[in-house]
Amino acid sequence: MEFEQINSILKELYKWMSCFVHFKEKGLFLFVQEDAAKLIQRLKEVGDLIKKDKEDRTKKVEILKTKMDEEDLEFFSENLAEIDKGMHHIMEISGFMLQNMSEQMSMVVAQTLLPSYAVTLLDVSNKKDYEILDSVCFICDCMEHGNEALFNQIVGQAGPKFIELIQFAGKDKEEINYDLMQSCVWGLGCIAKRLPHGKYPYLQETV
Repeated sequence: MEFEQINSILKELYKWMSCFVHFKEKGLFLFVQEDAAKLIQRLKEVGDLIKKDKEDRTKKVEILKTKMDEEDLEFFSENLAEIDKGMHHIMEISGFMLQNMSEQMSMVVAQTLLPSYAVTLLDVSNKKDYEILDSVCFICDCMEHGNEALFNQIVGQAGPKFIELIQFAGKDKEEINYDLMQSCVWGLGCIAKRLPHGKYPYLQETV
């Protein structure tokens, strides 16, 4: 599988889409609903391929680990990170689709892409920083741009997870993960903005 080519296509697709970010305020859609749903489904299929490839490679490395030196392991990690860039681009494209077609695409995204990113946050202890950050950014897009049904579906778990990840990001005082911390604070802001006045339940933890 030529993931380098796929990731390049995804990157260029998002760059093209971002030229039309102003469409929503003009009441315009970039896609008809059927084509948009097909695109989200294709993104899910690409994401599934990336994750399957990663799992297969990781299993092979575990078997061969004793025969690999530090340089080999570093090359393997760098190669995985390059392939994983596809998940970053999928997150970006999904965010645009939610911003442009919230009512039409929210439940499509919830049923296809959301599980893949949400599962990453269930246990972050063995995840790379970029994996955690991409997943948090995906959830933030859902919180900010998703319709009411999508927001209500995830808000109960998202808030406590953001607070947990802020603490996780700051646990190493020598290397605080400010990108992750800032993204989680943004997510909490999205919750506060959309909940009824006086109903924000994480005020004490946020302060």
